[in-house]
Amino acid sequence: MLVLVAHITRTSNRLRRNKEIRQHLGLYILQGLSPSPQIEQKFKHQNSDPVNGNDYAYNCFANNGSQEKRHKEFKSMLAVQDPRIDTPAREDFPNWKIRPLLQWMNYIGPFAWSLGPMFALDEMTLRFKGQHKDKRRITYKAEGDGFQCDALCQEGYCYQHYF
Repeated sequence: MLVLVAHITRTSNRLRRNKEIRQHLGLYILQGLSPSPQIEQKFKHQNSDPVNGNDYAYNCFANNGSQEKRHKEFKSMLAVQDPRIDTPAREDFPNWKIRPLLQWMNYIGPFAWSLGPMFALDEMTLRFKGQHKDKRRITYKAEGDGFQCDALCQEGYCYQHYF
């Protein structure tokens, strides 16, 4: 994370201050802890928007009306992948972009849920509308096209999965 902040700091022309970069990254952390339909709604005062507004974000960013524009500039320059890492072969890692997230889900699943005596082991479909080599055409399910994986589930919660 610190390498990402340093890289953005060096290469950015418009976002010149480390403090502002930390504020924008903190805004994404806040969005993960307390989700809103749009992250820009966090810039509102809680008196005007009691559900999505946030006083802390409202006070941290300069409240001169340009905070949404600055955030759009930040989003356009934000990259969370290291360009120095070579892309692995698709045969070895077909989903290498999201592999850390999938590994984390498999790691944290047993800690977050105590699997009981009644569980299901079946294939699970992750809906996807786009073009991808590994997308499956599914005509017999209501979900439609998407990615399929084997999943160990209980009461609607995915305990472990395997692509």
